[in-house]
Amino acid sequence: MRKKDRGSAANVCAHGYMISRKPYIVNCSRGELIDEQALVKALASGAVSGAGLDVYEREPLSKESALLKYDNVVLTDHCAWNSAESIVELKTKCAQNVRDVLLGGKPKYPVVSIG
Repeated sequence: MRKKDRGSAANVCAHGYMISRKPYIVNCSRGELIDEQALVKALASGAVSGAGLDVYEREPLSKESALLKYDNVVLTDHCAWNSAESIVELKTKCAQNVRDVLLGGKPKYPVVSIG
């Protein structure tokens, strides 16, 4: 998120950009998009039906977070990349790296850039 957007209109809960139908708020991109204090207020007042978050303003989410007390809020670790297909790809690329290095080459998928 661009610094200039933090705390601006991109922060939908803090600025009251809610539709009248009591929306569900879902954020799996950047924690800074949601003002968590404003979301808690919106949940408490009923202005928001619920929320699903896997990113937070500060990570990891504090064990003291007020979001934890709501049954209509789903909180998970940020793991959008995790799927059966991605695990296979990850293992395949790792094996290719090992093969490349053992054959005297450079890894095609380096974890750290090799000059």
